[in-house]
Amino acid sequence: ATALVVGTASTALPAVSVSVELTNDTTAPRLENFSLDVERGALILTFSEAVRGSSFRAGQVVIQDSALASAVNVTLTASSTATLRDDHQLAINLSSVDLNSIKALTGLAVSANTTFLSLLRGAVSDVFGNPVAALPSPVRSLVHFADRKAPTLDAFSADLDAGKLVLTFSEIVDAASFNLSGLLLSSASAAPRTNYTLSAASTVLPVNNYTLQIDISTADLNSIKSQLQLWSGPGSTFVSIAADTVRDMNNNSAVATGATSLAVGTLVNDTTSPVLQSWALDQQGAAATLSLTFDETVSLAGFNLSSILLQSAASIAAPTAANSVVLTRSSSVTRRNLTVVSIVLTEQQLNAIKRIRSLCTASAAADCFLSLASSALSDTSANAARAQPSAAATGPSTLTADSTAPTLRLFSADLNAGELSFSFDEVIDVASFDPLVITILDAQGTGATINYTLRSSAVKAGSVDGTNITVTLSREDRDEIHRLQLCGSSVDCFASVPSSLANDTSSIPVVGRTDDQSLPAGVYVRDRVVPELSGFDSIDLNTGVIRLNFSETMNVSSIDLTAVEFHQSPTQAVSPVRLTNTFRLVRSIDSSTVEIILSESDLNRVKASAACQSAVSCSIRFSSRFIKDRHGNAVKAIGVGGLTELPTLFLADTTPPVLRSYSLDLNASRMVLTFDEPINTFVTSDVTVQDAPLQSAEYTLVSLLPAAISNEVVTVGLSVTDLTRILALDTLAVDQNTTYIVFPPSVATDLAGNNPLALVDGVSAARVTQYHGDATAPRLVAFTLLNMNSHTMQLSFSEPVDIASIVASSFSLLQTALGGQNVSFTNFTATYPDASTKTLVDLALTADDIRAIKVLSALARTSGTSFVSLATGAISDIAGNPVVATAAGVAVDARFYSPDFQAPSLIGSQLDVNTGELQLTFDDIVNPATISYSAITLQDAITGATELVPLTGGRVSSAKDFSITVALDAVNLDDLKDKTRVGRVRTSTVVRVTTDVIKDYKDSNVNSDTRVVDRLVLDQSSPTISNYTLDINSGLLQLEFSEIVNIRSLIASEIVLQNAANSSVSNETLQLAGSVVNTVNSRTVTLNLTASVLNALKRLTSLGTSTLSTFLVASSALVSDTSGNAVTAVAGDGALAAQIHRVDLTSPRLLRWWFSLDSGLLSLSFSETVRGATLRIRDRITLQDAATATTRHVFGADGNGTAVDSTLLSVVVATADLDAIKANVRLATAEGNSWLVASRFAVSDMNGREMIAIVDGAALQIVALTRDRTAPRLQNFTLDMDAAPRLVLTFSETVDVSSLRPDFFTVLSGRQAGASARRLTGGRKLSADGVSQDIELLAADLDFLKADVALATNTSNTFLGVASGAVQDMNRVPIAAVSSDRAHQAANVTADRTAPTLVSYRLDVGLNRLVMTFSETVLSSSIDLARFAVQSSPDARPLFTQTLATSTRSAANSKVITVTISRADGNAIKATGGLAVSNLTTSLAIQAGAVTDTNGNGIALTPLARQVDTFTADAVSPTLENFDLNLTSGVLTLSFSESVNGSSLKLSEITIASASNSYRLTQTGTFSRASSAVIRVTLSQADINVLKARSDLAVSNVTTRLRLTSAAIADMNGNAIVAIPAGSERTVRLFTADSLPPQLTAFSVRMTNLVPPLVLVFNFSEVVNGSSLVPSGFTFHSTANGRAPFYALTSGTPTAVLSTVVELTVSAIDLAAIRDLPRLGQNVSLSFVSMTDGAVLDVNSNRVVARTAGTPLAAASHSADLVPPLIQFFSLDMDTGFLLLTMTEAVVSATFNASLLSLQNVSNSDVASLSLSGGVVTRLSATQIRVDLLKSDFDELQRLNTLATTRTNTYITARRGYVLDVASNQADAILVTSAQLANDFERDLTPPRLLAFDYVQDTNVVTLRFSETVAVDAFNGKQLGFQNRRTSAAQAYRFTGGHRLLTAVNGTSLRFEISLADQNGIKAFTDLGTSPLNTFLFADRDTLVDMADNRLTAVPTTAALN
Repeated sequence: ATALVVGTASTALPAVSVSVELTNDTTAPRLENFSLDVERGALILTFSEAVRGSSFRAGQVVIQDSALASAVNVTLTASSTATLRDDHQLAINLSSVDLNSIKALTGLAVSANTTFLSLLRGAVSDVFGNPVAALPSPVRSLVHFADRKAPTLDAFSADLDAGKLVLTFSEIVDAASFNLSGLLLSSASAAPRTNYTLSAASTVLPVNNYTLQIDISTADLNSIKSQLQLWSGPGSTFVSIAADTVRDMNNNSAVATGATSLAVGTLVNDTTSPVLQSWALDQQGAAATLSLTFDETVSLAGFNLSSILLQSAASIAAPTAANSVVLTRSSSVTRRNLTVVSIVLTEQQLNAIKRIRSLCTASAAADCFLSLASSALSDTSANAARAQPSAAATGPSTLTADSTAPTLRLFSADLNAGELSFSFDEVIDVASFDPLVITILDAQGTGATINYTLRSSAVKAGSVDGTNITVTLSREDRDEIHRLQLCGSSVDCFASVPSSLANDTSSIPVVGRTDDQSLPAGVYVRDRVVPELSGFDSIDLNTGVIRLNFSETMNVSSIDLTAVEFHQSPTQAVSPVRLTNTFRLVRSIDSSTVEIILSESDLNRVKASAACQSAVSCSIRFSSRFIKDRHGNAVKAIGVGGLTELPTLFLADTTPPVLRSYSLDLNASRMVLTFDEPINTFVTSDVTVQDAPLQSAEYTLVSLLPAAISNEVVTVGLSVTDLTRILALDTLAVDQNTTYIVFPPSVATDLAGNNPLALVDGVSAARVTQYHGDATAPRLVAFTLLNMNSHTMQLSFSEPVDIASIVASSFSLLQTALGGQNVSFTNFTATYPDASTKTLVDLALTADDIRAIKVLSALARTSGTSFVSLATGAISDIAGNPVVATAAGVAVDARFYSPDFQAPSLIGSQLDVNTGELQLTFDDIVNPATISYSAITLQDAITGATELVPLTGGRVSSAKDFSITVALDAVNLDDLKDKTRVGRVRTSTVVRVTTDVIKDYKDSNVNSDTRVVDRLVLDQSSPTISNYTLDINSGLLQLEFSEIVNIRSLIASEIVLQNAANSSVSNETLQLAGSVVNTVNSRTVTLNLTASVLNALKRLTSLGTSTLSTFLVASSALVSDTSGNAVTAVAGDGALAAQIHRVDLTSPRLLRWWFSLDSGLLSLSFSETVRGATLRIRDRITLQDAATATTRHVFGADGNGTAVDSTLLSVVVATADLDAIKANVRLATAEGNSWLVASRFAVSDMNGREMIAIVDGAALQIVALTRDRTAPRLQNFTLDMDAAPRLVLTFSETVDVSSLRPDFFTVLSGRQAGASARRLTGGRKLSADGVSQDIELLAADLDFLKADVALATNTSNTFLGVASGAVQDMNRVPIAAVSSDRAHQAANVTADRTAPTLVSYRLDVGLNRLVMTFSETVLSSSIDLARFAVQSSPDARPLFTQTLATSTRSAANSKVITVTISRADGNAIKATGGLAVSNLTTSLAIQAGAVTDTNGNGIALTPLARQVDTFTADAVSPTLENFDLNLTSGVLTLSFSESVNGSSLKLSEITIASASNSYRLTQTGTFSRASSAVIRVTLSQADINVLKARSDLAVSNVTTRLRLTSAAIADMNGNAIVAIPAGSERTVRLFTADSLPPQLTAFSVRMTNLVPPLVLVFNFSEVVNGSSLVPSGFTFHSTANGRAPFYALTSGTPTAVLSTVVELTVSAIDLAAIRDLPRLGQNVSLSFVSMTDGAVLDVNSNRVVARTAGTPLAAASHSADLVPPLIQFFSLDMDTGFLLLTMTEAVVSATFNASLLSLQNVSNSDVASLSLSGGVVTRLSATQIRVDLLKSDFDELQRLNTLATTRTNTYITARRGYVLDVASNQADAILVTSAQLANDFERDLTPPRLLAFDYVQDTNVVTLRFSETVAVDAFNGKQLGFQNRRTSAAQAYRFTGGHRLLTAVNGTSLRFEISLADQNGIKAFTDLGTSPLNTFLFADRDTLVDMADNRLTAVPTTAALN
């Protein structure tokens, strides 16, 4: 323009024309911002000025995803055009090519953060033609409009031959985002239809385009083909996609197809025949399978097994039975999967193959081939299989030859025939069978105690290959089996075999059965042959062994010796000796030879009888009861009506008798010896008693009393002499261990004249077996003597006493018999005047006791005031029996008494200066309480003494006997020690006492006396340091000694102080020096320490600071006492602690100081030692420029000082302080401006006293100053790569920031050659002058460093090089260069630490897709999906959670990550029912380590999981894919297309059907309520039974189909299952028919109202046919291991029902047999049942599972009474004569038979016993019976004095059946060997009464008759007599004794012959004893006693008996 018009709209100015100069625009336009709309394809560029649209060049514009040079980018092509108008905004229409190129690149232009633009120079020009300048770096989009248009599926084509599926979309889609689970293949466009979803095995071609190609996996293709209604033609080929199945390049989900699927455009159908690709044969037993694998899905419909041939060669022209096998229809065909068909071979089919030895035997498959005809099968498109003729058969891919070992199923034993049979599960090669490896056992496993391996048996002749092999036992093996007690019955007959027993026809060894797996005999036939005696080999009367030989092995446990007799004659029953059943066996094992050791009693009876005195007089006979063989066959009797057997070998008795035991009773004075055989003679005087096997004390009996001999028992009565002598020997016969006897052989003889074995001292002395020691307490007989002069007394006792047992305190001396003054003795010295009797004891009294006696004025002054009293236990006899106490008031007086007449006087003295004690000895006891110390003087001479020490005090330290010891007080002792003569020399040491020094106990004064001490003990004790005080402030050490010391002898240097009590612990010591302050000797000595010692002491930090650190050590040379005794040294390991410690109170002063600016060393000198550790210069010491400061520096840190305590301290000041000082140019540059001030807290002395402060105005000038000459150094650096990138440099001193050059520094990855390096291009300096400099890195440098992952990521790869001159210090000293090979390593590197965050995510449950958007790009490879979990709530404890561990993620690094959720994870999510069903139940939890950014920063974690941003619920209905039915286990398995809600399952909506029948299940089955894709239903027994009962339903695959309604089940989102209607039932995939045998699950025993019949109730696991129950198949047991007793049922009546419960009514015969067996079935714990497998059948004829005898089933309940009644308690009343029996249950009293009861005195023998002959039975209650004994039984019971005298010898026995219970069970016997002890016993308390008497005057015999049995030996004839009247007799005579007893046995009568003297005495009276009228008898109570020791009821003279 050439004119300028100025004005406004309202006020126009006149136009003015001016001339102007025009300057053209030369400024290049600048791009200010841009925006991109991807959806519309519009790019808007905004410039700084208008640009010309026509100048736009598209090729100069680049769209990229970041500002980095490596960014993904698209350069626009010329197809994109701009608007042609000129404007500052340029609009560019992107062509579809460019737009699709942008969309095709993942992550490009999907948001403003991924949209950057690079503009090259010349991309456009302004209107003046100025080209736009190139952008220095890409710029980010200001506004971004993302592509929001969703792609749609437009068409598809499929090729089922090639397995290809091509999808065509409306735009380019992201192939990587395709989710196969969102693609649904359908059979129709809308429901109902069959659907299929491709698996992950199918793959999408990874090309982003409009079309996507999917390669269908073989598995998917086969699955498609398997569904005949799906994709079988164009009319059944449809697809649909769900939302989010695929996304376009801007992450827009494709539009879902909707309810109507898309029809195929082009379809290529399957026209290929299926081809057999491989096959495999597994010949292993029940699992034998032929598997055929085809190249595609085949159809099982019409499968023709007969078209398949197994042959022995690849090419066979004419197959025959010798080289091939045609499969039969009996084999079942199942589909293992779509392409694999499994043919389960029957056992018959398998054996047919195995039968051909040349077919399929080699592991290399050289003889195994398969051919098939095309008619064998077809695929689902009806393409017949490609034929494989027999001339071109193929070998197997896998041939599993028969490796299954044959199994032994059954073992049978026929011991009657001598055969063992073995049954196997397959054919056995009989030639390989080895019988000699078979082991027979008595039990299974660890229960086996006997086993035997066959030795010579063989396979039964004529045996051939087969499943059953029979072995004929040899005679050797058969006998050995019998001998070892094997196979006595079926319950102890087991067989174990090794694998070497036999092979099958494939040479495979059988399965061995170990002992633990041994097989019980299934069939058992026992031996029934009667055994016979072969010979009577020998009898040995020495050992008692008889040896018998039998025809076979005998059962030694069956021996009954009561059936055996010995006779004198072999043909006549003369002098028989019947044996008892007490014996032992030489060998306890069964054998044909039986050796029996007779009991001692039997042997002795044989010896004593006329039988067996020689071989010809020793005949044996026995009945069949004697012994049985192993199978219960009784032996053939001998001698009964015929000849007996004589022994082949007879050994007579030559054995000397042996003392078996003996007892000694010292109370009863009796010794009883028991020998092993009867004794004939005995000599008492040959017996010696001794104290040990080798005697140290002995005594030989002298008693002349004759011994009483009763068979084996000899009783010796000890005389009083013998007893006393034995008791007097205190080591002899005091207990069982000190009682032994010895005797010579001559002591006795047996009945055969054999002398016994001698008992020899030291060799065979016999210890007493039963010992009854002396239990009689001794008594004090007399107080013989008390001698007060000799201080002795003598006591006499009733028997020997043990003076060692004396308890002196239990002896008392009394004034009178009643008491008075008394003394209890404290001790005695006791001796025996006569050690042979030990009844007299001399007691020497102690001085203390004498003194105690003497102090009492009225005691022991005469014999009349001397009485002795003993308490219980004062002394004991030799046996420890305490003496009988002296009764109160009857103390024993002294028979003889000798008084004391002596008076006390001083008789001796001794002075012990060492201890400070003076001892005075008197001739009598004195009273120490009366001593007077002032009456004692120590002096140097008897007369004319010059040194006197009069005592002023003291104490009696001891008063013993006649001596008084006085301890001198300290004053007197010190005075004594100060003397020069007295106490130094004995002759110059005199003691003087006056009469009042002390009194005796009679209160008399002693005589005064002056005498030289008898003994002087000089002072030899070393003084000791008692304590000391250390005063640091005054420098004094004060020592306290135990006594006065010689101060002139003190040497201070002998003292060392240390800081611990033990020198081994002490670490500081100081030897002292100083002078003594004292001028006189004293116990207290004060030392004045020298200054040097005091200072040295202060210098030590841990010594002398308190009493706890002050310990003294001194040598003995330190000082001496006045006697020259050196002080006791104080050793270093026991140093003495100071008692008092006074601290230092003086403050230190700073005297001078020095400072070095080069080293920073500050040195300070003080007036005294200060504590280095207390030096603090921070804030306490200041440097200033003058005495009064104008500038100063206060130290800011304490620096590095030494902790040494000294007067000179040095400290290296902190670098900061040094740098600050250096920075102050007016301070410390010379001595003139270097002054110091200090606070008093700068330092403390050793006692903590602060120094004297130095203040401003009086500052202390430096002595010397050293200046700085050191160059600065880089000490360390740190690098921060995070949000604020910094390089921080730390130098050794203050540097000048103006000299700092950042570009002189280089960052390296290491010091090695070739390390990554970056020399900085610059940087912004952020610090002032100082040691630390911060540099902000430039972006270019930061980018470079971050780009290199091996550089500057941590300290190990971060180093810094420095160029010379990079910086200077304040003195212009430059830093030295640091080369790369010496580069500094970073002290710290702060890496990028900003964590990425999850911005949003969306979840599609139906498509199993999760899309996550992060705050920044994350590293895809770092994603760990196991750390991502979908959970039902955001909190930390959600109800449901599921990780995505098996899912997959997108591979590219991006802010948006797509996760394809696996089917497993998806099903798990759906399975919970409460997870991901809505927005509220969908949260995503991310764990640490789940993902990182590209710098490794883990994602930022949040306390709560993130709730979903976009949620798409599951809307897909589940389908039933297949089902299995197992009627053996009762399990129905349903497999669904997805997780279903188990709790929604309605079994009643499921029907099992066949062509002719169906059954709708009930809801009673059980199944997991949890959600899963597989539901396993355990059908109820009712449903199973219905199915099993129908013959045309669920018996095969064909008859097992399933249909269900849509209400049957729903998925977790409530989508109902796709129904399977009638006519379209799904055929079972795997069917398992019922092969389960029924099991006995429980049984119970019942009797109605506890009375017969007996009913056994059996419960089975399933319905059984009651009519098939066989009673003989059941055995009733009493134990859990099947041991005896048991009973095999023979008959009974079962309930004929079809039920799980069958009742068997046991026959009366079986019930009686069961009752006869002990314990069997008596309660629930004794009731078990076993059964055979044929005992009952189920409805399908499956045999019941057998219960072996070894593992019978325990009864569940028991309500039958089979228990015999027992005596629970019984008591015997011997006072009134009745038995009281309490039974275990109610009994019928009318059936009680008392004559079956017996009483005995021990539990295991009836030697002393009484069998009742009857009794009166009274029923007291249902369980209580009273039996009143018959008079004869009661009298006999009283007569037997060893029976029923106490509870402990009262036992009861009973024979079986003595009573019946209410159920008619007979009471069990109580055996003699296990008799029952009485629970209560009432002894006889009734005195016997004299009922009558007879007197025969002619014979002088009196017969007394009593009311009960009396003890004959207790009769005392002196206690009765005759009188002539009943009362008031005029004539009477009391017998004097001497009668001859005519009755020897206790009874109710007693006869005696009156002595001659009494006869004459009676005859002397004229009216006495001449007729009944004048013959009356009186008797006292002591006449006799009954058997219970009740004395006789007296017959008084006032009521005499006529």
